[in-house]
Amino acid sequence: MSYTIRLLFLVSCVLISACKSSPNEESVGPYDGHYVVTQILTTKYPQEPARANIVGDVILGQGPVNQWSGGIVDKQVTGLQSTRRAGPAQNMQVESFLLNSLEGSQIKKKFGGNLEFEKNGKTVVWMEKIELIR
Repeated sequence: MSYTIRLLFLVSCVLISACKSSPNEESVGPYDGHYVVTQILTTKYPQEPARANIVGDVILGQGPVNQWSGGIVDKQVTGLQSTRRAGPAQNMQVESFLLNSLEGSQIKKKFGGNLEFEKNGKTVVWMEKIELIR
C-alpha cells in the first residue's frame, strides 16, 4: 500500500507540473515551486527532509513517513490532510509537529524564493526553494 500511495503522489506531482504550456513559462502562483523543509520553530529538520510542492492554491508534501496536502487561501495554509501510515515514532512526531505548525500559518516569501510560514507573529516553518533535476 505504501508503494501505491507514493506512486499516486509522484504521478500527481508530474501531472501538475506537466500542465505548463512551455518550459519557459512563468509560474502562475506567487509561491509556485518545489521546497524542502529546513527548520521547524527553533529546530533544524532532524532527519530525511520533508519536501513540498506548491502549485497555485494547493500545497502538497511528503515527509519520511506520510504525504500531506492542503490549500492556500489569502496566503494562509488551510485544510491540511495527511495519510496515516505507521513509521518510526520520532519521524511521526516531527511530521505531526510540522503539520500543526503549518496549519493556519501565513506564507511570507523571502530572498531567493525561500518561504517562511508565520503564526501568531512568529516564524514557525522555513522552506528552501529547490530546483528539480529533469
